[in-house]
Amino acid sequence: MNPFAFLVPAFLAGLAALAIPVLVHLRHRERKEPVRFPSLMFLRRIPFRQVRRQQIHHWPLFLLRALAVALLVFAFSRPFLRGRDTPLGAPGAQGREVVILLDRSASMGYGSRWSRAQSAARQAVNGLGRDDRGSLVLFDQGASVNARPTSDRTLLLAAIDAARPGAATTRYAPALRAAGEVLTGTHLPRREAVLVSDFPRTAWRGEDLDPLPDGTVLRRVNVGRDSAPNLAVVNAELTVAPTGVVVRARIAGSGITTPVRTRAILELDGRASGSRDVSLDRDGIVTVAFDPASVGAAGARGVIRLEAPDSLAIDDVYRFVASGERPLRVLLVQSSTAPPFLRRALEISRTPRVELTARAGLRAEELVTADVVILDDVAFPGGDAGRRLGEKVRAGGGLIIIAGGAAGGWPTALVPTRAGAVVDRLSTGGARLGALRRDHPLFEPFRGPRSGDFGAARVWRYRPLSSDSLEVLARHDDGSPALAEAKAGRGRVLLWASALDNVWSDLPLQPVFLPLVHQLAQYAAGWVERAPAWSVGEVSSVAVDPADAGSQLLVLSPGGERTRRDAQNGSLAVSLEESGFYEVREGRSGGRLMAVIAANPPAEETRLEGFEPDDLRLATGAVDSAAARPDAGSLTPQETERQQGLWWYLLAGVTLLLGAEMLLANRRKDGRTEGRTVTA
Repeated sequence: MNPFAFLVPAFLAGLAALAIPVLVHLRHRERKEPVRFPSLMFLRRIPFRQVRRQQIHHWPLFLLRALAVALLVFAFSRPFLRGRDTPLGAPGAQGREVVILLDRSASMGYGSRWSRAQSAARQAVNGLGRDDRGSLVLFDQGASVNARPTSDRTLLLAAIDAARPGAATTRYAPALRAAGEVLTGTHLPRREAVLVSDFPRTAWRGEDLDPLPDGTVLRRVNVGRDSAPNLAVVNAELTVAPTGVVVRARIAGSGITTPVRTRAILELDGRASGSRDVSLDRDGIVTVAFDPASVGAAGARGVIRLEAPDSLAIDDVYRFVASGERPLRVLLVQSSTAPPFLRRALEISRTPRVELTARAGLRAEELVTADVVILDDVAFPGGDAGRRLGEKVRAGGGLIIIAGGAAGGWPTALVPTRAGAVVDRLSTGGARLGALRRDHPLFEPFRGPRSGDFGAARVWRYRPLSSDSLEVLARHDDGSPALAEAKAGRGRVLLWASALDNVWSDLPLQPVFLPLVHQLAQYAAGWVERAPAWSVGEVSSVAVDPADAGSQLLVLSPGGERTRRDAQNGSLAVSLEESGFYEVREGRSGGRLMAVIAANPPAEETRLEGFEPDDLRLATGAVDSAAARPDAGSLTPQETERQQGLWWYLLAGVTLLLGAEMLLANRRKDGRTEGRTVTA
């Protein structure tokens, strides 16, 4: 289809006027002006001859005049552009509000997707008319209005050129919500949203989306139609072995039609620590295990990289932190005849690994290395052992008291309560556990549905605890405390109001017993799990020592950005927005390193399969872009021509040509004076 059209094509007949310059140049005769002179005796006589031109001698002057006539004819014909090559943001009547939604997620870095996306966004900007406004929204799992509504194309194009793909996943809800806010607040009668993305299948699973304003046209530009094999390191699992840390890497492949071979390389603190061959014949996941590697007490920064990067290089590298944490050291003090439930539960532990010492009596020298002491239905130790235990707790250690029949004798300065006489509810079927503080860090693993049924347990005997100076974390069905916490200096003391055996309750027989015991030991010791790696877009929590709670901390991003933050409630939340290693340091100059956080692109971004973009239009109630094209009747030829205004440019060209013709003609006339006729 010819992209050029004319609003008044009848004026093209005026092209016949091009014959006028031809006739002028062919029929024009030179004129000799006589000049009177007193005597001709000293001059040679030259006969006057009048010659009729039969050819064009001054081509530049002729072409200028012919081109000026042609442009004038085209201007009166009112030309405009139409057809399939109309820009994405085809201008409409009375002005439009156009929001360009540009996907900057990790998958947009695949191949040439990003360059195509920028070209599509520029095309939408270049399609803005004089009465239109445009804005730019960059989005991944969140959205930000990068350029506010403006008619300045230069500003919009600069924002597009400066944008870069990130490492987060794709979510359309925030982008469409931001577009709706901009379009709702506009005074222009026409609204359009241009969505430029690769439309990965994992980005939208059919959840509800905020509807766009009525009449909004949603144009979809899919830049993800290319397909090629992609390998990605999506996860790393670390286990502690006697000879070191064993790293198992999971490598996923998508779009694989022929066998793919590569090599995975493990690096710890920048040094190569092993490699494994990787082979995938079809889409799927393979796991490779590296040889055990030693990690120091300070830990190590680990990197797993694929030897031959593919078209999406960002997921060919996986970063993690191999923790050098020592095991959680638990000192269990119980009678030699105590049931084995508590001891067995502590021995079954992987993260963190528990180093258990079980004694019938407390030895003062063992307090030096213990992180938490559990007094299981035994009296509080006296003498030097009791004194040193109190000092240990106040210095930051943990203490758990299982208040069975033999428990008691603790100093009120350490635990400000006394246990009452045993309450026996065997005849009534036992008490139920209820009113758990699920917002407390100790019960964090039990917050979700089906994460632990405490109501199924029965407590037949327990000892009342005064709750005036304690923080009650769980209660029995009669309101009496079942689990309470007391603060002693920098340490924590937990009191369980019953014995952990099958005589006082059936809790040791319930599925929640094992994770509950682990949580009691970890919380009392102040242990916080450090994940080896996080995904971009998540929020990592860094435990802060109570001694550092009032000081300002420094967060260094992988890109070098430095942010000073204050810890809240004993932890620092770090929002991960880049792929790489984050550092948390003391705020002072040269402050010590407190934590290292590894951030990687979300695993779902490695799946490059797309979905049908029209589903998004249906979910938002937007108008189909096909219905908004000029040939579908939304823009008449008069509206399109009026918005483009090409005839103004043609008239400007005619003016310039006539000016050039005048200068050239005057210069030629001045040169002819030398050939004038002289008469007496």
